[in-house]
Amino acid sequence: MKPLIVWDFDDVLFPLTEAWFTACGPKIQSRITHFHQITENPPHLIMGISLEYYHESLDNFRNSEEAQLIQLNPNISDWLRINGAAYQHFILTARPLNTIKAAQSWLGNNFSEPLAGFGFVPAGRTGQELSGYYRSKQDYLMGEGMLPDYFIDDNATTINAVAKGSHGAVTILFPAPWNRAWSDKENIQALLPGGLK
Repeated sequence: MKPLIVWDFDDVLFPLTEAWFTACGPKIQSRITHFHQITENPPHLIMGISLEYYHESLDNFRNSEEAQLIQLNPNISDWLRINGAAYQHFILTARPLNTIKAAQSWLGNNFSEPLAGFGFVPAGRTGQELSGYYRSKQDYLMGEGMLPDYFIDDNATTINAVAKGSHGAVTILFPAPWNRAWSDKENIQALLPGGLK
């Protein structure tokens, strides 16, 4: 059986924060002028805006036609072209419920390999009732009995939780300005399973 990769969606496959910042960041604040300055995620405090305002802007962008036009991260696109067929691919995202369909639509148009599945952990928003859903990606993997060979995410807390779990997965922290892997941003393909052959 082919090894299973569990991919994060936002900021791994889909360059959400960079695209959102390019389209919306300069319009809503003036403290941060370049994507690489976003050293915290969520970035509302360093941007000088409220968390609610940030979430509203980000979620509106997630559901926009503009977001549907964004291309798959080119490093991953190149890796998939060469290595993708050797693996099974599962997408596990943390997004608000009202943005899940937009993510699935984007994947259908941009992810070249067949998917073994798609799962989500709903990101909390004011006034939403989320009982009955998994609370973290670690909970999702355990609850669904998933044993991925590789787990790729840009969130260091998530990576640490999965690494400490009983999954045995190789965890890969995907480079982003808000994590310690950012120094490897020029070498992304070498971080992925098997490297770029």
